[in-house]
Amino acid sequence: MSKLSNCEICSINFTVKSGCTGRYCSSKCFKLGRTIEYREKAAKDLVIKIEKYSLESKICKRCNIKLSYEKRMNSFCSRNCSSNL
Repeated sequence: MSKLSNCEICSINFTVKSGCTGRYCSSKCFKLGRTIEYREKAAKDLVIKIEKYSLESKICKRCNIKLSYEKRMNSFCSRNCSSNL
């Protein structure tokens, strides 16, 4: 007896072949599904990293302002602060 499934990407009904999970109808949909999963995981990981950074933020060496996550590798908040040391 064949098992029918609905593709998570394109919503096409298809017959599940042996050895398949039944989530995707083709390798194209599988690749797209994996890409979506990886991007969602990366976005969640970024949120966690930003939250963790906010607990122990770096501070500008000149004006003592907290550096944003995007500037976490810098020692100063701006060029003005770095040139006036």
